[in-house]
Amino acid sequence: MNEIICSVCLIPTKSDQKYLDQIISSLAKKYRAYIFIPHLTVYGVLRGPKEEIGKAVDYAFKAISKFSIKADKLDHSEVFSKTLFIQFEMNNALLEIYNKLRLKLKKYLIDCKEYDLNPHISLIYKHGIPNKEKEEIIRSTKMKNEFVFDRCSIISATKPIEKEEDVKDFEITADTYF
Repeated sequence: MNEIICSVCLIPTKSDQKYLDQIISSLAKKYRAYIFIPHLTVYGVLRGPKEEIGKAVDYAFKAISKFSIKADKLDHSEVFSKTLFIQFEMNNALLEIYNKLRLKLKKYLIDCKEYDLNPHISLIYKHGIPNKEKEEIIRSTKMKNEFVFDRCSIISATKPIEKEEDVKDFEITADTYF
């Protein structure tokens, strides 16, 4: 059995990904952080057979075509994985995908009984940025109102993302364009 630790993520279209890459790269350079692919986690963190997770993704995205999600706001938190992030509004496409993934993958969740969908894209993973600085970044960043997603990726990692260098462990193990 080929078991992996992973999350199922939405990836924006090439133009929206390029837009987000510029923001992520700029913040990474300024704060000496690691660069990563912009992604919206729909379900995770999972430990299970790669083939079964792949089948669940195929099932969840079978009737989905590219769709947009409205950005609600830029925000920050003390949670490492949400240092600075774009919060998105919930929509029907997201809920449909989440519910189908939950149906097929709940038994593979690590360390929790349920995964609560909280649609966001992190812009930096970094400890120690003061809240005042985060708020200044938010004030000075002009953000698009809507992002289009056309790809689902299974992003694996060998361990939970807790330290800054753990971000280097991200690896896309499967891609599905819809």
